[in-house]
Amino acid sequence: MSTDYLLWLWSLTSQAASATMIVGFFAALRRSFPTAEVRVWTQAWAANLLSLVVTFVDLYWVRSVEGPSLRAIFGLYIFGKAWFVVQMVHGLWLAGNPGAAPRRLRVPAVLIAAASVVAGLYLHDYTLLSLLSQVGIFAGFFLATLIPTANRPVGWLLRGIGLRALLSAVESLIYAAQTAPPLVTLPWTADSLAHFSAVSSSFDMLTEWLIALGCVLAATGRAHRELATTNEELHRVQASLRAMVDVDALTGLASRSALRDVVRSLHGTSAGVLFLDLRGFKAINDSGGHQVGDDALRHFAAVLRESFRPEDVTVRYGGDEFVVVARCVDRAQMMARVDNLRARLAAADGRMPLEFDSGYADLPADGAFDEAIKSADLAMYDAKAAASRARQSLAHITA
Repeated sequence: MSTDYLLWLWSLTSQAASATMIVGFFAALRRSFPTAEVRVWTQAWAANLLSLVVTFVDLYWVRSVEGPSLRAIFGLYIFGKAWFVVQMVHGLWLAGNPGAAPRRLRVPAVLIAAASVVAGLYLHDYTLLSLLSQVGIFAGFFLATLIPTANRPVGWLLRGIGLRALLSAVESLIYAAQTAPPLVTLPWTADSLAHFSAVSSSFDMLTEWLIALGCVLAATGRAHRELATTNEELHRVQASLRAMVDVDALTGLASRSALRDVVRSLHGTSAGVLFLDLRGFKAINDSGGHQVGDDALRHFAAVLRESFRPEDVTVRYGGDEFVVVARCVDRAQMMARVDNLRARLAAADGRMPLEFDSGYADLPADGAFDEAIKSADLAMYDAKAAASRARQSLAHITA
């Protein structure tokens, strides 16, 4: 055996082993990333492996045989290489245009099959076969670098494809110089060209790994972007749901659950906490029904909001209980606003008069909110009891 033949055998064996590993890797990758481009790329690498397997069959069983078997080998080789290029370019287009639907390639498949049959019938020279396949790879991959993409997560893939196109151009020139020396002349000896042809599969293998790396980076990059988009959408949905939870549907005030964010927003700032309770709300519900009670709550909430500053937080704490948290106010300022609330409620023409009891507590900058609201609640009950005693005394004097 000649040295060039042994080199070619070693180079081809290395490329076949490499292609087998790539196909196995992409078959596993397809399980983790079942996207259209990964599916197409898996088919592309399988077609590339087919062409190499056919070469091995040719090498060990058919090389010295003429006739239909050799024609079938040549045809399958051309089909495998051509389908590899078409599917690789198809996957590149899918990766560069997220959201695009895979295209049916029936017409290209039929054309490639027809060209493969013609090649099997009329090509009987191995160098000419190699020339034809390298010219096809160069043309397909060169055109692939010109594909417009809406998104460019395919940088490494384009580099690999571009390098493979460049290598195919060089190999095409070498095979052309060997096939038709009068037409193509290169500044190297025939032995040098033969040595390069013998190891060319090794160079092909290196570019194929770069292309495979580009495919993986494009697939994982897309998955990362889709995950980030999904995560952003989830945050928006959570924020929307949280906003719905943090707003009382009946009154439009903040709900009790919103107090946790209010406490966090204080950031060591002092505040005044006011606890309010509608007086005689049960009697309103009993006499007028729940619809009248709901109207009373909505009216009270609207007047409560108007009686305080826009930056003060008004909360429906539960039932007929309300809480106001106001930054940087003292008791006198808060009581002035309470008096304003009473005056507004009393001036509401044509509405059922509403009264309330309230309790106030200071929240120091380093104080605990739970303690402040508990103190305000207790103060409200003290005020309610005092008002009840005052009404009983007034009734006794009137009687």
